[in-house]
Amino acid sequence: MQVLGHKSLGTKGKPLRILQITDTHLFPKGVSTFKTPTRVVNLKEEKYGNEVAHRMLKKFVDEVDPHLVIFTGDIIDGRPFGEHKRNDWLDTFQNFIQPLIDAKVHWTFTPGNH
Repeated sequence: MQVLGHKSLGTKGKPLRILQITDTHLFPKGVSTFKTPTRVVNLKEEKYGNEVAHRMLKKFVDEVDPHLVIFTGDIIDGRPFGEHKRNDWLDTFQNFIQPLIDAKVHWTFTPGNH
């Protein structure tokens, strides 16, 4: 069993604000569609994808001013996109979390479905 380090968030004696973001469904560069069991979704036509998720994350961070953000849900770690280069996924995720980096907000994730 690995014991992870602890980080003080500077909230001693104050409420801790945690923002949970789930099911972001980010897509690496070059992905324009994805298949569901019943249809093919075109990301541009349905205004679905990274830009929308990025704007929403920035809005939530600005409004909530969290001490910690926890990402949950599926398609948070890039595993469904094994056919793409690992760097494509890393670039996508780093761009997505830039509002957290800019605001110096701590974050973590836990993969899973919903």
